[in-house]
Amino acid sequence: MKILVVDDDDFKVECLAKFLEARGVEMHLEYSVKPALRYAINNPKEISGVILDLGLTSDNNSFDYDWVRGLDFISRLAFDKIEIPILINSSTIIDLDKIKKDYRNVVGQMYEEDDYQTLGSFLDFLKSREQ
Repeated sequence: MKILVVDDDDFKVECLAKFLEARGVEMHLEYSVKPALRYAINNPKEISGVILDLGLTSDNNSFDYDWVRGLDFISRLAFDKIEIPILINSSTIIDLDKIKKDYRNVVGQMYEEDDYQTLGSFLDFLKSREQ
């Protein structure tokens, strides 16, 4: 199983990496939206799921930061009909029910980087899809 992590916060990435590694899950990391999109579009069959921060830059340019740039990623995958399950990893208050209604591949949200119960449930969900 491979998870695409899209996040620019080193502490959150470190927490995720340790959790995933302990469970034998491979992680591919991108820090901004455009490289993450390129990776997802070019490798959709290799990616079991995405853990996505919302506040990102589009292409590693700190002047381009937007607190909802991650929604651009979700929207583009939906437009391209790439249905990789997404777990939002952000403390940003959003209307998760509306986002899940608009984008079927969004399955939930972690509000803190150490919400291992939600993360574990996401991995269980992904494993059940592979069987």
